[in-house]
Amino acid sequence: MGYRSDLKAVFYAPKENAPLLKLYVDENFPKELDGELHPIDNGRHAGYEFGGNGWKWYPSYPEIVAFNRFVSNYLELADADSDEARERAWAYEFVRIGEDSDDVEETYSDHAHYLIRISRAIDSEFN
Repeated sequence: MGYRSDLKAVFYAPKENAPLLKLYVDENFPKELDGELHPIDNGRHAGYEFGGNGWKWYPSYPEIVAFNRFVSNYLELADADSDEARERAWAYEFVRIGEDSDDVEETYSDHAHYLIRISRAIDSEFN
């Protein structure tokens, strides 16, 4: 069965800069990934949200390699030390939660506005 993780990633920019970001994501996001990629818009920022449950998050798995390659290329554009990159203000946020209670990974790019976060709750069959 293997160790499983849930994850969420967002790729976004200020609304006025989102068309170029959307074009980049549409053309470059790995099609082989098993998860949901859908548009987001909170009025100030627009882009994409990607999420998945039950992923086997092993660095050598082809889908993880593809996702990490996309993120690396995206961050090269987003976090480049140039006037053009600062003007685009592309942002990236990523959270992965593993099966163990202390297995949490969070990544935020330079222009992140912390739009995703982790919450913990206790629930039971009796509520």
